[in-house]
Amino acid sequence: MTYRFVSISLAALALCLTSCDRSAPKEAKTAASTPVVGTAAVKTPEAVWTSDYGQGVSEYGVQNDSAGSDSISLSCNDEKTEMSFSVGGETPKHQRVTAYVGAQELEVMVGDDGNVLTDSHAEADNYTALYDAMRSGQPSIRVRVASGKTATFSLKGAKDVLPEFGCQPDFAR
Repeated sequence: MTYRFVSISLAALALCLTSCDRSAPKEAKTAASTPVVGTAAVKTPEAVWTSDYGQGVSEYGVQNDSAGSDSISLSCNDEKTEMSFSVGGETPKHQRVTAYVGAQELEVMVGDDGNVLTDSHAEADNYTALYDAMRSGQPSIRVRVASGKTATFSLKGAKDVLPEFGCQPDFAR
């Protein structure tokens, strides 16, 4: 466990109060939710899986640091699924990304926009294998990009946050 000091600026809070979408109640879930108000010392694990829903988009993710230089992001709606990685501040584009979950070695192709490709049958199968592996109950996932940089993310709580029949690949639409 680490302690992080989290602060919310009054300007950001005021902006959210005036422009945040309040048309439908939404509930954010985390694998280890900790409410934060103002500035406080918050006891959090290195990585917490989160989920949110807003404006028709389901969003899931985990990041290892407050700067977001190591993160996995996943979002989907009825039209599109997007999954991206950031490793050491690098968002891979147009390259293979390798993920290691337990004894599995999984490869996905990332497109020019930085998102995992899911348009073809093979790409959809690779994405689905990765999604299922993240929900498998394994303790962690290690991601390696073409430059050789790696990052390891906790999968603790991912099974609770990522829905069993969650973001389907674009090929399945």
